[in-house]
Amino acid sequence: MRRSLVITVLLASATIGTNGQEATTQLNAPDVLPKTRLEAVLATKGRLVVADFYQLGWFVVGEGVGRMTFDATVATEPGREERRTRGLRIEVVEAGRLSRPDTSFLDLEEVEGLSKALAHMIELAARWKDTEKQEYTEVQFATKGDFLIGFHQQKRDQRGFMSSGFVGATRVSIDVLDFAKVKGLLDQGVTLLQGK
Repeated sequence: MRRSLVITVLLASATIGTNGQEATTQLNAPDVLPKTRLEAVLATKGRLVVADFYQLGWFVVGEGVGRMTFDATVATEPGREERRTRGLRIEVVEAGRLSRPDTSFLDLEEVEGLSKALAHMIELAARWKDTEKQEYTEVQFATKGDFLIGFHQQKRDQRGFMSSGFVGATRVSIDVLDFAKVKGLLDQGVTLLQGK
């Protein structure tokens, strides 16, 4: 399913009077610089941006305590369609009394690297499943846009995890067997985006 979102961002400033003095404050000033090209285009100020989101899928993780959604994303500026930026938007939501979402953006090349890393994690987890590891071992892949996926094992206990964000990241547990589903969604996104 394709959803289009037209993002119009205007630079805005407000003049605030304080004790006869005027101070100019820029509204919506970014707290941090974008970490990916896709994030930078979507945060463009003063120009029209068209973003198409193609829903790849979503699923509940950790016995109903979290959810993840995956959207292939293509962003362009009218008149500059040949310079489109493609990637993935991944939203991780911690469920509970207060639902807490966080979103990460990945450029197309990084999605391909994440898919390869997941293939290796799936292989390692299968090989180690019936092996008793006395030490705590952790395997993880982090993206520029602060998406993290991995698993840890101690003895025969394997646990997967995903997070989005940096400070106060939204984190959910995931069954290591669900890594194949995540990889399938990533591969589906790469195929779709290569045709856009």
